[in-house]
Amino acid sequence: LFAVNSLELEMSAQIRRRL
Repeated sequence: LFAVNSLELEMSAQIRRRL
């Protein structure tokens, strides 16, 4: 679960930064 949470968090941060 932690790995998934970390991956989702990183993905969200990258997408937000792209915007």
